[in-house]
Amino acid sequence: MPYINGRLWDTRDRGKEDFQFTAVARPAATKDEAGKPYLESYGSKESDGSPVQLAVMCPATPLWQAKVRQTVLRLMNEYGTKGVYIDQIAAAAPVLCFDRGHGHPTGGGHWWTDSYNAMVEAIRREKPADRMLTTECNAEPYVKSLDGYLTGTGVATTRCRPFRPSTAGRSRCSAGRIAVAPRRTLLCE
Repeated sequence: MPYINGRLWDTRDRGKEDFQFTAVARPAATKDEAGKPYLESYGSKESDGSPVQLAVMCPATPLWQAKVRQTVLRLMNEYGTKGVYIDQIAAAAPVLCFDRGHGHPTGGGHWWTDSYNAMVEAIRREKPADRMLTTECNAEPYVKSLDGYLTGTGVATTRCRPFRPSTAGRSRCSAGRIAVAPRRTLLCE
């Protein structure tokens, strides 16, 4: 299953070069109250040793909706993948976006999750019926749109039953776990 990031755009998107970020992506990036894009860094380095700076894209923008949809559908239709892992959708917290040109209320609100659900639903309408869409973690607002979650949720190695698979296991596939030392929880026998 191929991986794509459903949330971030590299600000130097061709090695050390700003290829399309400023001209294409920056207008659709989330912005703080001063109009600056929110940037994240995860420890990766550019070839010159500087930190990789990734812009958090606004899921309400037509550009980001189309970019993710086109990428997923290309992987499925041209390369025949049976599923695509769209990273970070259910793992990362919403970002407050103050760009008035994005068509959502400024700041926070349910527009963030509504926008990602609309994005995934648009993909679902166009993808082949036998293909799946997954993401990282297991945020509840996306259970209606995604087929599976790659979870890093810790589970005990004894008689405990993980809550998420116990309650949503028949409707969504969760994969991955981190085994932890046995401990008492409300979900243990």
